[in-house]
Amino acid sequence: MAIQETIFRASKPRSGIALGGIGTGSFELRKDGIFRNWTIFNNLPQFGAAKPTASEDSILYFVVRYQEQGKLPQLKLLQIDEGDNPAGIMLQFYTFRWISGVARIDHEANYPFARLKFSDPDMPFTVEMEAFSPFIPHDVKNSALPGVYFDFSITSRTKKKVDVMLFMVAKHLPGYGVKDRLYRCQVKPADDHLTVDLSCEGTETTHDTWGDLCLASLAKDSTWFTGWSHRHTFYEPVLHLKKLPNTDHTDRQNAEDKETGRKRATWDNFNAVAFSTTLTARRRQFQHSFVYAWFFPNLYGDATRKKNQEDNSRERRFEGHYYANYFNSAAEVARYLIENRADLSARTHAFRKQFYDSSLPTDVLDQVNSHFNTFATSSWLTKAGDFGIQEGMTVAQPWGPLATIDVSMYGSIMVAALFPELDAATWRAHQRLQYDNGDVAHGLDRNFGAGDTHEGVKSRLDLAPQYVIQSLRHYFLTGDRPYLDEFWPSVKKALEYTLTQRDHDGDGMPEMDGAGSSYDNFPMFGPASYIISQWIAALQYAVAAATILGDTAAAERYGAALAKARVGYETKLWNGKYFVLYNDQGGKHGGRDDGCLSDQMIGQWALHPCGLGDIADRRKLDRALRHIWQRNFRAGDGLFNCRWPGDQWLHPVPETCWYDQANTFWTGVELGFAGLLMYEGMVQEALELIRTVDERYRHAGRYFDHQEWGGHYFRALSAWSIISGALGLAINGTAYTFAPKLPDKNLRLFFSYGQGTGHFERTMKGRAEVNHIRVHSGTMRVGSVQLVSRLPRVQAVEVSGASGYQVQRQGARVIITFEREMQITPAEGLTITCR
Repeated sequence: MAIQETIFRASKPRSGIALGGIGTGSFELRKDGIFRNWTIFNNLPQFGAAKPTASEDSILYFVVRYQEQGKLPQLKLLQIDEGDNPAGIMLQFYTFRWISGVARIDHEANYPFARLKFSDPDMPFTVEMEAFSPFIPHDVKNSALPGVYFDFSITSRTKKKVDVMLFMVAKHLPGYGVKDRLYRCQVKPADDHLTVDLSCEGTETTHDTWGDLCLASLAKDSTWFTGWSHRHTFYEPVLHLKKLPNTDHTDRQNAEDKETGRKRATWDNFNAVAFSTTLTARRRQFQHSFVYAWFFPNLYGDATRKKNQEDNSRERRFEGHYYANYFNSAAEVARYLIENRADLSARTHAFRKQFYDSSLPTDVLDQVNSHFNTFATSSWLTKAGDFGIQEGMTVAQPWGPLATIDVSMYGSIMVAALFPELDAATWRAHQRLQYDNGDVAHGLDRNFGAGDTHEGVKSRLDLAPQYVIQSLRHYFLTGDRPYLDEFWPSVKKALEYTLTQRDHDGDGMPEMDGAGSSYDNFPMFGPASYIISQWIAALQYAVAAATILGDTAAAERYGAALAKARVGYETKLWNGKYFVLYNDQGGKHGGRDDGCLSDQMIGQWALHPCGLGDIADRRKLDRALRHIWQRNFRAGDGLFNCRWPGDQWLHPVPETCWYDQANTFWTGVELGFAGLLMYEGMVQEALELIRTVDERYRHAGRYFDHQEWGGHYFRALSAWSIISGALGLAINGTAYTFAPKLPDKNLRLFFSYGQGTGHFERTMKGRAEVNHIRVHSGTMRVGSVQLVSRLPRVQAVEVSGASGYQVQRQGARVIITFEREMQITPAEGLTITCR
């Protein structure tokens, strides 16, 4: 009879939670229990060194050894193994029938937590594991730790006694890029834990892969077996032991080289730490934790793939890792993680709980949460504090540069909200590399000493306005006045470059001359809605900043340019329904293109977080937004980048097109547009779009690996605007606006501000509406609060938690101005009651 089986697409793991801190390198835990996509050794695709040749499932794994009373001992790999040489155990099915992967894993994940429940008919217990690295918004140091917690819980399913030994196995990989290295190992028992330090000798201390690993078992009576290579020297003895034998065979794997006569690391080298106990009855349970930490400080600047193809002779720039400012070894990292475990775990769990404690639907929150993963998979955070996120990656290589300005235009909103310090660091790097003429580099060339300048990205028209928007946005979100003083000269240089060198006819609108924007396969000519909407937003940011700085001349100059740009946008690009792709009538290319670009109002999206007004007449904006939705969104698929009159399904793609950007769905554009829909009050449309994206990625199995130009794509971090958009949140220094868009009478929405996080809560009590601002972390400095109430007309306002304030009422809009700046801490709150 034929073998009959059914396999489902969802069964195949394609992505998972990345474990590791911001900029530290990471590895991915997928739902089959296997760790993949290792980059902790400064290696590709996140960094520049060659990837380790070891099989991914042998670098780190967990095993449980058990013996139920009256039965023979067994070993189980805590993974659904792939069959051939699982966890590096050669010929396992033939020679080691008594060790195999588990039959079933129940998987649950939301960043930064992956939870796996392992079960098997042969195992008289279940094993649950929670793995995570600390992720605490506004706390860069503790979100950039090169280590992972693995917290286990094992629960008996039998009345009989069961001897259990749980152990973590790690391959000895420090210095793997150097042939003549020697393995070194130190075992350090302590009062409440055991650590095993794995290092190398004979390797230049400047090599990319020089460094060390540390394994920790968090119990006093933990045991170890280090330095074994051949499977028979470990698995067969362990089968007969209830505890590891506390044996170190490391030097056995350093064999003499016949040619040189010197010792070098020759054989594979594995190391295990374990904890053993006995379960005495059904439902008896024990918990145990491991820590895996690393220290590979020698990160070197690389270059984009195209730059490397052009020139492989450049000296590599030392960048280092931010974590090396605080630690000198993996052992120090592990000790810090152990000593601060309660605090780091509590604050990481608290952030996750607070984020999900929301009136937004869970699947919407899941979708936003999935993009936190990119902080681990794709970020660089150097010893000097420079920060950038890689534009995109596949398993084999990076795609594009770091901190690409046009992609950051979307993705950096999440960085600015959760880690403003890192956002500022990115713009400081771009500021250093600004050209003398005021233009800015497309991105950072996978180091922080050079810009990405290959021919295809030079002088893109969107870059200078995007730099102005993003660098000034940091000031408005944080109120950091010294930062504004620091950046104002470079902002003016970028504006002057655009005004004097890119607006050739003086109509206030810089002109496109081909595919010179983020849509780099979209030829546009003359004024284009994508460009002009951002140019208007940049000028609005600049006028607001100039006013604060008292730069009257700049305020007048940029105000006049703003007025001209707005007139042009509303007259030359408006067709009565939406703002067209471009209009070069009267120009050297001639003609108008009536393409309906989903991003035609991206400048409006850019203004909302800081409450800086509208880019055009409100009625035109409302009509265009609805037209984009009706024309470009297709249920079950997503939001097309662009649609033209007459398009029925796919827009025709010319043979010369090397990458179809019209008929594709850019996740970052879709989620950013969903944020704009939220801000504009089109809540149901926003939810439908988010769920379409969410279902598309769930079906594809790439939930934590969003695709565009490579995976883990930076643009999709635009998802954060959904969180702020649902609350109608605008932050302008110490002036806050809360204009909730959800129709719920009672609601609770999470938000992040320049120094911390909090919740906005609203409850209806009879004819009274109670609005409460609750701070969870940091100190919220508040000079004024503007509130949009559900009540059609507010007759009275009471403020609890403050004294000395003035109230203005304009229908449902309430503005409260405090005589002295409020400082709201987690121990306090602010309540505004409208009647």
